[in-house]
Amino acid sequence: QDLKDELLAKHSEIVMAPKTAEELQSALKAANGLDAFLEARRPQMARLRDVIDLLQRWSHPVPSALQSRWYECINAVPTLHDRAERWRAVFKRDLRSKFDLKIADNARNLEAQCLDCKTALDEYASKVSLYKAEFYHSKLQTLQKRMHTLQEDVQKQHEHEEMMDMERSDFPWLASMIEQIVPLLELWYLAHEWILWKDEILYGEFSRIDPDAVKGKLTACTET
Repeated sequence: QDLKDELLAKHSEIVMAPKTAEELQSALKAANGLDAFLEARRPQMARLRDVIDLLQRWSHPVPSALQSRWYECINAVPTLHDRAERWRAVFKRDLRSKFDLKIADNARNLEAQCLDCKTALDEYASKVSLYKAEFYHSKLQTLQKRMHTLQEDVQKQHEHEEMMDMERSDFPWLASMIEQIVPLLELWYLAHEWILWKDEILYGEFSRIDPDAVKGKLTACTET
């Protein structure tokens, strides 16, 4: 049953009308890797055939379920080959030009998002209002999450471009922005902590002071 299910699953992976670049990538991988997939399952097919031959050789009735499973498996192989060939023809005739445009449009969209992040980061990098420290820290956290999501989207974009033999898009600001935002987050975190605890620090009593912790915090402030 596992072999039959694997063959049926492979059939479903070769999507004839993919709607997204991810579906196209999966279908292309399935079609191009079909020969290797079938070769890897040849021993399973042979074992199934051997069981049927052994039963017939000893004049035992072959269970109908086993016979049906065998026919379904051997018939699935040419069906898969035919589907893969039809998919390649459709890809060459229709899908390539369609997805070239989609992937190019997505690159422009990602570039616009990177520019938007850069504008926001430049704005928050110039803020100096100490009493809005919590607000800036929260905004920068949200911006950092957006950058990391963008980084993942860019990775997918490059995979799709490679799949279509397209020129690799360049997003030069993204990596530098992800590095730049880290000290800004630390700065506004420390500023927020200072606002919260300054009175206690200045006027409160300390039961114990950890010199290593103080030194580490002061070093972090200096680096920031």
